Amino acid sequence: MLTGAVASSYYGRPRSTHDIDVVINCNQRELPELADELTKASLDVTLTTLRKSWKSDYAIATINDNSGPHVLDLMFTKEKLLRRTGRIVNLSTYYESAK
Repeated sequence: MLTGAVASSYYGRPRSTHDIDVVINCNQRELPELADELTKASLDVTLTTLRKSWKSDYAIATINDNSGPHVLDLMFTKEKLLRRTGRIVNLSTYYESAK
């Protein structure tokens, strides 16, 4: 689920940042596959980083883009996501519900 500046822009309040905030509900067994997919997308991430972030009190992994100046802030949650469907660059996705 997208949140932060991308979700804000979706709701008509544009904000410009160099990071993308994503909330993800996953369990620890899914972290190896997540690390593999993020690495395939040219993101600088290790399974160790994801595991440490998943277990931490903040549960946030900050991941650099190897091909540019962008950063992915990946926020782990064990809660059910309150989300709204939408599209970004012609891809179906979910956005944080407006509050």
